Amino acid sequence: MAKSTRKGGGRAGESTVSELRLSHDEIARCAYEVYLARDAAPGRDLEDWLQAERELRSSMKGRRAS
Repeated sequence: MAKSTRKGGGRAGESTVSELRLSHDEIARCAYEVYLARDAAPGRDLEDWLQAERELRSSMKGRRAS
């Protein structure tokens, strides 16, 4: 039997992995905005990328809750 990709036992209101999947381009655009917002200082590309992922996931969760 195949395993489910749903986390947390499938309770109502919980997200599946696929529902929160972000495209590379979406994250890249957001990371670039983060980079520009901190005056385009080099050397923090990973931090910018991770912040972009957090912001986009938070935004997606907020849209789903409304």
